[in-house]
Amino acid sequence: MSPGLRNVLQRVGTAAVLLPPIVWLLLPGGWPAAIVISVATAMATFEFFRLAVDRPLSIHTALPLLVATLLPLLPHAAPASATGLALALLVAPSVWAWGSYVLRGDVEHGAAQAPLIVQGVIFCALGPFALVALREVPGGEAWLLAVIAATFGNDAAAFFGGKALGRHKLAPHVSPGKSWEGFFSGALGSAAAAIGAHFIWPGVLGWLDVAAIALVASALGPIGDLMKSLLKRAHQVKDAGHMLPGHGGMLDRIDALVVNAPAVWVWVTWLR
Repeated sequence: MSPGLRNVLQRVGTAAVLLPPIVWLLLPGGWPAAIVISVATAMATFEFFRLAVDRPLSIHTALPLLVATLLPLLPHAAPASATGLALALLVAPSVWAWGSYVLRGDVEHGAAQAPLIVQGVIFCALGPFALVALREVPGGEAWLLAVIAATFGNDAAAFFGGKALGRHKLAPHVSPGKSWEGFFSGALGSAAAAIGAHFIWPGVLGWLDVAAIALVASALGPIGDLMKSLLKRAHQVKDAGHMLPGHGGMLDRIDALVVNAPAVWVWVTWLR
């Protein structure tokens, strides 16, 4: 069996095993959904730290990792004040990361490491925060699963479309495997998933919502993927982790969601 076919089978097998229980936990919302997303956030943040920071588990990363884990719980625990609490809580990783290096006298090293720690929390936790916030709005199960479906639909279609048709490289110095053909295949996958969500929840998702979700997943999702790819390329690793066969780590799975979910949340909350 070729390595490429083995990877495809691993991706499909992992998705087939994990997606049903995850969807089953996310659909009811409440604490089960918030906790599942919080755990995924903690895993992704640790993977980010392991890539970007010299010591991923240390005095410098302890509080930032805790904050990243807590952020997705806020929209359910305190829905009325979640946004303000999240903004206030995000101050803590910055003060802690910078201050812990200063107090230890590791100034030059800290000046390089502290911004990466803060960026890890922002990159990995704000998207999951938005996912839980989406689940808390009226018709939240539709919004939550629609943005997840459009994101993963984009990823799957881009992967298979790129494998079959890829000729023109999208960002060869960052992610040599990505192609423009895969990008446009992914856009079709996002649109198909968003349209499917409309027919499942026609009373919640209108056609303008379908267009917004599809556009976000098609345009912003690949940017999130490339941001993570840039980090991996800089540290010369193929995957952020190895816990999901065929998919890499948790960070590899949510890299597009971390930008898609906040954009859709802004659409639902303020622009719709």
